Amino acid sequence: MLTGGLPGFRWDVPAPDASVGTVVWMTLGFDWAFYTWRSDQPTPTAQPFRLTGSVDWRWALTGHPSLFPNAPIFLTDNGHYSFYMDIRPGGAGGFDVGWLAPPASGSYSGVPLQQLLATNVNGELKLWMGFDHRNIVLSPNGGYALGGGGPNVLYYSYAYAASVAGMPREGLLVISNS
Repeated sequence: MLTGGLPGFRWDVPAPDASVGTVVWMTLGFDWAFYTWRSDQPTPTAQPFRLTGSVDWRWALTGHPSLFPNAPIFLTDNGHYSFYMDIRPGGAGGFDVGWLAPPASGSYSGVPLQQLLATNVNGELKLWMGFDHRNIVLSPNGGYALGGGGPNVLYYSYAYAASVAGMPREGLLVISNS
């Protein structure tokens, strides 16, 4: 399980309405994600000093691991973030840094669509956004805490196929929600 034990949060997405027709594709996407790294260390000394740091990060969107331990990864992204800053003497201790991750989206049909729809529990697709942070380097050494973050909106849309007799009165074939 690729997201087992990773910190993260859940997304409950309304499942497509089977009474409208057969779902032929679905899209999921995030427009942006902001991650933070916060620390109350190091504490400034009598001399200014330069603080450098870096972290390798990865996130993955999958079925909620407590419900679907073998769910595939539907979206993922990763990267490396490095920073430096000068800490002046007599200032407050610690630092706050953050990085912006690019948008990500995916379209699903066939088997991947069926795997995504299989995360349906009581009319909601139960998804999980798991985070992985590795190779954390902070120099000079000090305490740190990854502040978390991530996307604040998950966009989704479905496309239905239905017979003419079964189509909604408006004839709408694509239903989009966010």
